[in-house]
Amino acid sequence: MMASNRFQAKRISYALAVLIFQDLNNRVGSNGGGSIEELNQLLTLTPNVFRKDFQNIGEQSCQFAASIAINCLSKLCNEELATVLYMETLPLFNCSKSFLRKKTCILSYKLVLHSSDSIDKLVPYLADRLQDPSISVRISAVTAIQKITLVNPRLFLITIPVLFDMMVATKSNWLLIKLIKLLTEMCKAEERLLPKLTEKFGEMMQVPKAKSVEFELIKAVFTTGLANDADLF
Repeated sequence: MMASNRFQAKRISYALAVLIFQDLNNRVGSNGGGSIEELNQLLTLTPNVFRKDFQNIGEQSCQFAASIAINCLSKLCNEELATVLYMETLPLFNCSKSFLRKKTCILSYKLVLHSSDSIDKLVPYLADRLQDPSISVRISAVTAIQKITLVNPRLFLITIPVLFDMMVATKSNWLLIKLIKLLTEMCKAEERLLPKLTEKFGEMMQVPKAKSVEFELIKAVFTTGLANDADLF
């Protein structure tokens, strides 16, 4: 059914695939045996289906099929699927539909997490989405980069100038909170960032902002040790 040309059948089958995968995983954890073989069969059959849906995004119905395929892969993703399919997701970063670009950014976190082979290819594509014309795509890119940075804070150091400019310019409290968290985490790998954050955080704390933003700023100040800087207050 996942390979069906009918969207309704495809939507149901992708949802069922996630439930079956979760059930097989639970059974593998409890008794192994036949459940491992069934799980391997499921994972062996799915790559070609994902590949087909990622490549055929010309028509509207195909775009929706790609969308649910991304959702499903984010749930099923493991080392084998990530290694086989990460190259197939690259064109989705630049497709015309912003909802697909947004979902692909989030999926990239799972792909990088499960496959070290994907890092060199995915990092530039994900970094490019920081300058996407759609704010929702930019937020998704920042979210994925922030999650990846928690695992390896050095991967996206090249994006610091863009992230800093975004923090200065954004009017979105949600995006601002994400950027504060991300740049604070990057300080662990790039000490030269600290003086710039000291100055900027000081300016931001002098201007009334949403309580959630103020909380994140205070948390960042104490997390990075900026609270010891007399110039900040």
